[in-house]
Amino acid sequence: MNRSHADFLAAASVVGIAAIGLLLQSHTYLNHDVSYILWGAREMLHGAQFGRDIIDPNPPLAWYLSAIPVWLAARLAIPLDLVFRLCVIFLGLLAIACVKWRWWRHPADSSAGEVRLLAVVAASFFFLIVGHDFGQREHVASMLILPYLTAAASRFEHQPRHARLSAVDLLAALMVGLGLAIKPFFYLIPVLVESAILLRHHRLRAVICLDTVLIPLAAAIYLCVIFVWARGYIDVALPWVRQIYWTFDAQPAALVQGVLLPGSALLILFYLFARGLKSSLAIIFGLAALGFFFAYMIQGKGFGYHLYPIATYAALALAVLLPKARLRRMALPLVTTCVLILYNVYSAAAWWLDYNKDFGESGLVLTEVIRLVDRPGGGGFLAISNHPIPAFPTAIYAAAPLVSRHGSQIYLHTLAALREGRLRANAKLQVYAEEQARQIIAAELAEKPGTVLVDYGTQRVGMKDSDFDFLAFFEEDEGFRRMWQDYREVAPIGRFRAFLRRSDLTVQP
Repeated sequence: MNRSHADFLAAASVVGIAAIGLLLQSHTYLNHDVSYILWGAREMLHGAQFGRDIIDPNPPLAWYLSAIPVWLAARLAIPLDLVFRLCVIFLGLLAIACVKWRWWRHPADSSAGEVRLLAVVAASFFFLIVGHDFGQREHVASMLILPYLTAAASRFEHQPRHARLSAVDLLAALMVGLGLAIKPFFYLIPVLVESAILLRHHRLRAVICLDTVLIPLAAAIYLCVIFVWARGYIDVALPWVRQIYWTFDAQPAALVQGVLLPGSALLILFYLFARGLKSSLAIIFGLAALGFFFAYMIQGKGFGYHLYPIATYAALALAVLLPKARLRRMALPLVTTCVLILYNVYSAAAWWLDYNKDFGESGLVLTEVIRLVDRPGGGGFLAISNHPIPAFPTAIYAAAPLVSRHGSQIYLHTLAALREGRLRANAKLQVYAEEQARQIIAAELAEKPGTVLVDYGTQRVGMKDSDFDFLAFFEEDEGFRRMWQDYREVAPIGRFRAFLRRSDLTVQP
């Protein structure tokens, strides 16, 4: 097969994988975190202010970027989830195309066949294996930084030289500037990558290029934007984070258990480097995976989507090594890559079967929730939960407005942990969390939502086998009991108890 035919086959494979990914995603609801950000972006386009009307521990760039598909969906009268998915897939395809362009100009020590394999594996992780994490910040960042890492591999391999900049170089630099700024922890990646380049060449010039200039410039501009247009994030959200959000930290054993598979792949990768099986692309991708590993440990939450970029870049690094490993008759990279990919394929398949709108258990539950809150005359809705589910993705798919400015009743998580002894006793924190939870629920019930959903049972996120009763806690307050008299319970939906305002009970769900 000649090179042009091989390039065409690789490009067709990448586009085909993207199309299959879009088809599979279209049969599920958007991720709850992604839905929350899109909802917040929509509220901001209608005048809400991040940090005051939309309160979250994360800085606002993801909301700003999400305003693009929200705006497009409104102007084109196309469902928001479809527009968002198309935008994310476009970013992934653009990143892979930029990789091809940058390698063609500065090929480093990888062959055309290795780059074609890289493109197919990247497409598999970006569009298929990502599964439930599609559109998460880690997913988007993983795509946006790929062209930068490819160019960094060239700088790692070759002595720096002058080259005429192209529009693709500028685009790739903008992409990495945005991708890293989505979360501050991601700046660990260029620190590791550029340090390796500097150590290899011992010349400061080796780490000065358009990418490395735009990364700090984008960060500086972003900080200015936060101080000018999202001051509430500094004044309101960050103090709140210091008080409460740390209580979501996972136990060290849980963190290690969660990262065991991608972390093992990372260890094997660096073992192969020590054995002399390496390439510039593999080294740079390995450093990117290591940076994401450190970000996972520093964040300390143990969330599954924090693992996604570690697995992605460990797999990409191993895939680049496969042709070289075959020549040296080394089976370890092939076995490790297969295990890593197969496990992630299994996880993505399990998610798809569970969250499928047509027959998945969780998908059907969400469909029933949306139908309930969207019943004729139902008015707004409220969710009482320590997690964005079930408020999201419901708020994206339902016409009924969500009566809240928070992604969840996050204080309930802290209260449950304190009252059940899963956190060390802290009277001051407990009083603060109780006051905040009651103030928030009072303000939300004052808007008289027609439907209230309450998360209960043992499947609540981050609460293990806790039997903490959210409603029982709120009913300790007399003011809440008076407002709650206006509601009557109806049949639950999955793990969610459902309550309707008595004035709305003439309209049956």
